[in-house]
Amino acid sequence: DVMVNLLRKRISQVDCNNGYILDGYPRNLEQAKVYENLLHDLGIDIGIVIFLDIDMQLALKRTMSRVVCSACGASFNTTDENLCPKIDGICDKCGHLLKVRSDDNEETFVNRFNTYVNSTEPLLNYYREKGILKEIKIHETDTVNDIFDKIKNLID
Repeated sequence: DVMVNLLRKRISQVDCNNGYILDGYPRNLEQAKVYENLLHDLGIDIGIVIFLDIDMQLALKRTMSRVVCSACGASFNTTDENLCPKIDGICDKCGHLLKVRSDDNEETFVNRFNTYVNSTEPLLNYYREKGILKEIKIHETDTVNDIFDKIKNLID
């Protein structure tokens, strides 16, 4: 109920008239149906659903090389030259130390990834059947800009 009220308030604002992006919601079929009812009540079309399809090993590699700023929260990745901090261990934005998130370990990642896959698959099938699911396969060579361009092409 809290999420639905937040969504109702937010997507009713003028800056959402030409569309908006939700990241990580809905996460299951029940939430999807509640969300669709909300859209129906507001007279808003559901649009499209984009699924970024990344295999577990690549996602693990990217997660395990993520570092965040201890002060401002900026995120960097030590294996991607476009996302690397300019000075190793130092935030480009505020100059504070970078650290590895405490939950960025292989065991936690595998549990989160498997939970995500198991809870998301029925949702993907639901949106596939509605004909609104757009899937983007993420490859090891894809940069952040490559992925952004793929998403932008779907939206355009």
